[in-house]
Amino acid sequence: MKTVFAPILALALVSSCAKAVPKGAVSVADIIDNIHAWDGETVTVHGWLGQCQKLSCVLYASLSDAIIVESQRPDQAKLSAAIEGVSIGSSKTFDEAAAQLQFSEVIIRGKVSDECRGLFVDCTDRGPDLYPISIASYSSERAN
Repeated sequence: MKTVFAPILALALVSSCAKAVPKGAVSVADIIDNIHAWDGETVTVHGWLGQCQKLSCVLYASLSDAIIVESQRPDQAKLSAAIEGVSIGSSKTFDEAAAQLQFSEVIIRGKVSDECRGLFVDCTDRGPDLYPISIASYSSERAN
């Protein structure tokens, strides 16, 4: 009886932690707060794109966050370290589209990944919190 009960209890606990992904656009903070619950789910996220380069591409909650982190001014180093963003995985088509939208308000559709947010994991070089599917200017999305 114990061997049957334990897996059922474990399944109930895991199910209770799962959180449904909202249908509309979510925020950068929503992705960070729910990254484990939404792992593998496709989401639409709204935020400000920083500089997308070969080794780094991050979506921030605000333009000022993007500018502070991307400028790496020594006087703002402590503030920069406190600002979190969503790291965007690399794909050639995404990077080409993102090149024109740096430091712009955007909507990104992608698949959430918690592979770089584990307890003993430290990813570098565009460790993906989000595998991108598409990107669009926020203003053009609102017009549609």
